[in-house]
Amino acid sequence: MKRNYARGITYAALIILSGCGKDPVTTTPTTTTTSNDPKDGSQWVYKFTYYNQDGSVKGSGDVTYTAKEISYQNSTWLLVTTNQTAITKLGDTAIVAQKRDDGIYWIDKTNGQVSMWIKHPASKGDNYLSGVGDGTTDTVKVQETNATVTVPAGDISGCYVCKQYDTNSLEGDEWYHPEKWLIKHIEYDQDANNNLYKDYMMELVSFTR
Repeated sequence: MKRNYARGITYAALIILSGCGKDPVTTTPTTTTTSNDPKDGSQWVYKFTYYNQDGSVKGSGDVTYTAKEISYQNSTWLLVTTNQTAITKLGDTAIVAQKRDDGIYWIDKTNGQVSMWIKHPASKGDNYLSGVGDGTTDTVKVQETNATVTVPAGDISGCYVCKQYDTNSLEGDEWYHPEKWLIKHIEYDQDANNNLYKDYMMELVSFTR
């Protein structure tokens, strides 16, 4: 069990990785972006809710993330950051992501390797590996492909529902939209008796393309 939703990489670390000779993007990815995709300047506002082990709410707050277009290893990525780290407790960077024709990819901050974040298109029952920012990978299992989830932003339809597992336990439940990206995330942890409990939840409040 690990605290893993801070899957991302700071811009300084991107520079360090490129200077170390790592080349996670060896060819130009096949991408087809549309006017509906996140872009430079896009903003997501999420409500973070933290829980005690007994299920009671420990605290909550809204956090704004902003996308900035950057060039890394000869291709274009979106660096998504926030300065509200006192609320998130996850660091300033959420993700460094890139749309490709088979989904959204991101970079593991530990080793600079690229892995799939959101498989799109996907089918119910699909499994894929995703880096989690600490040099390891989790298995993501697609549960539904056209779900509607209710969050502060409203009822969001057309969502993928996924479960994320490490080697021995459930890590998180996630709801993704191919054009809005993360809609909702529930992170789990384990108590002293190895029982799962809800650690925190992220819910989309607004998305401005």
